[in-house]
Amino acid sequence: MNVDISVIICCYNGKERLRKTIEHLALQKTSLQWEFVLVDNASTDGSADYVESLWREFSLNVPLHIVNERQPGLVYARVAGVKVAKGKYVVFCDDDNWLREDYIQSAYELMEQMPNVGVLGGQSVLAPGIEAPEWWSEQQGNYAVGKQLPQSGFANERGFLYGAGMTTRTELARIIFDEHYPFLLTGRKGDQCLSGEDGEYCWRAMIAGYDLYYSENLFYYHDVAQNRLTDEQLRKLLQSFEMGKEIAEKYHYAVQYTKDSVIRRLSWFLVRVFNYLKASAKYKPRKRQLLHYHACICGIGKKDREFEVIRGYINYAQPNKKNRWR
Repeated sequence: MNVDISVIICCYNGKERLRKTIEHLALQKTSLQWEFVLVDNASTDGSADYVESLWREFSLNVPLHIVNERQPGLVYARVAGVKVAKGKYVVFCDDDNWLREDYIQSAYELMEQMPNVGVLGGQSVLAPGIEAPEWWSEQQGNYAVGKQLPQSGFANERGFLYGAGMTTRTELARIIFDEHYPFLLTGRKGDQCLSGEDGEYCWRAMIAGYDLYYSENLFYYHDVAQNRLTDEQLRKLLQSFEMGKEIAEKYHYAVQYTKDSVIRRLSWFLVRVFNYLKASAKYKPRKRQLLHYHACICGIGKKDREFEVIRGYINYAQPNKKNRWR
């Protein structure tokens, strides 16, 4: 049997929040052939057994596959899910996402209509009953909540889409998750988090020549745990994004490198050298760091491990463009 879409949920001790998530999956209205893949990422609360019992309760004629991934980290869990996925497309549904009843059907139709879109994202609102803090309207995007663009359209300039509810092509996911080019940002690891894995997925998709697209027609509720909406948890979340900022900048340069000609790259490098020389002492360390990134992209200077991974991925994902790096 051909499978149109694989819905992958990765969970770590998500038993308390999984019922509503699974219930909304069970309410999907679609004529498609789809499957549900649950990746149990080192849970200790019996999440997998609980989901299995829920699936029997809802009596759906939809295959359920349970995968165990003992290595903590959201990226590792998603890799494990993609390995067993049989669908043409994959929807990454977090264990606290309540997909609207038309989500699977709409995601499939949009991907079919736009063959060069590699990553498709939607919008969400905070689930009913959750008390939002005073700072919520300004910070909700950090929790993958809200509109990602003013209206539906390509998101390449934005550079990333939320991982929550993300739809992608399974073949592309297997390229992006190739074990020879491990992710530099691994996402949630139990109670710890090195954020930015969603952005890294999108950057890799664009390097491979695919577009990002945001659609207002894809809607879900985000059931953010109340204990994550404290000032202290927000501080930790922002800190995790800051920790991944350096990797994000390296990818930014790499993506730009795939677009620019050799002359343009060298011209921009000379501009950066000039800006560095005229910078005040206050800004020189920062400008020196950016200058180093650009020099590595241009083949000048010693590359670090992250650049080596990015370089290898570019050459792998773009086999028709030889010698992209010097």
